[in-house]
Amino acid sequence: DIPGSPPQGLKKNSRKGREMPAAGATPLLDEYVEFSPAPMRRYYTAPTQWYIPAEALSKRPWRFAAAAIAVSAALVVVLTVVPALSTLGAHVSEHVRGEGLAGAQGGDAVSEVEEIRLEAAAYDVAKVDWGSLQSDLRAFVQACECAPILVRLSWHDSGTFNASDGTGGSHAEQRFPTGEAQDPANAGLGVARAFLRSFKERYPVVGFADLWALAATVAIAASGGPLVPFRAGRVDGAKVAAVPHGRLPNGALGASHLRTVFYRMGFDDEDIVVLSGAHTLGRCHADRSGFEGPWTHEPLRFDNEYFKDLLSCEWKPSLAPTTSQPQFACESMPGLMMLSTDVSLVTDTDFRKYVERFAADQAAFFAAFVKAFKRLQENGHQELREVGI
Repeated sequence: DIPGSPPQGLKKNSRKGREMPAAGATPLLDEYVEFSPAPMRRYYTAPTQWYIPAEALSKRPWRFAAAAIAVSAALVVVLTVVPALSTLGAHVSEHVRGEGLAGAQGGDAVSEVEEIRLEAAAYDVAKVDWGSLQSDLRAFVQACECAPILVRLSWHDSGTFNASDGTGGSHAEQRFPTGEAQDPANAGLGVARAFLRSFKERYPVVGFADLWALAATVAIAASGGPLVPFRAGRVDGAKVAAVPHGRLPNGALGASHLRTVFYRMGFDDEDIVVLSGAHTLGRCHADRSGFEGPWTHEPLRFDNEYFKDLLSCEWKPSLAPTTSQPQFACESMPGLMMLSTDVSLVTDTDFRKYVERFAADQAAFFAAFVKAFKRLQENGHQELREVGI
């Protein structure tokens, strides 16, 4: 229903199969319109309508005639100006609405705010205070202990890239309520997107894709990992540019699947192993992937423990406690888990040699990770710029 009490001289009646208007009532227009002493506002929220009693119309015909003219003028603007704007190629970005997924610690659901804006092709990176943004992100990551999900957001934004045709990559397509945001592989990432909304509001010039990429590099460094160089200038994609679901890894599959996904982006076997090392951060959640549990004993620290655990344990088939999803467990390390894709890194001989190298040498892991993760975030972007951070 239209909020508030009926304005003076008007009565509210139901329509469309419900109680008919009072006798003599005249519908103003076939829309839901409210007249009041304040400027006119239009509502489209319920199957009700304000009607003008015939006696009121006869007493003050000039007032209602003027109002009808104003409404008609407004409709002309809507029917002519708005289509004209769309012919100029402006894209309407509907920012994700009310995803309401619980946080990593089982907190309250997070609702994302819907906002509509005209989307430019690019933005002026020189207008962003990158040093302040980086500092604010670092303070936030240290306080919220949410580094893993910020890294996952950037990785899943970037990991859709296809080197053969240039589609996908880090264009922040998940900010739309449909398309990539609905890919099952991205379940739960509404939490990360909501976390970063406040930074977009404080630094409105920065693009979403750049913001998500920077947040991930800050999260890695704040967790004890290497500093991944950051360059800015990613172009936020249009809604129509979302890629089909299925380009991201499926943890229930094995080595051939990993090669299919990563080779498509132009990576090799060493890159596959080193980027998998990001599993040293975070854990799986039953309400998101169906898998359950952390990979390491300290899921908020970025180090090479993931590789050490892969080699030091006999990982046997198991089931996720809540969903019975197939995963792997180790008797000597209760509480930890690995996915089929993780275990394939030690059962595949070409992968295993890199696992052994990174388990023995954390510095080698960090150096290789910096190179691969920077490339992951920059795939498909030809004109990125150094911004002094």
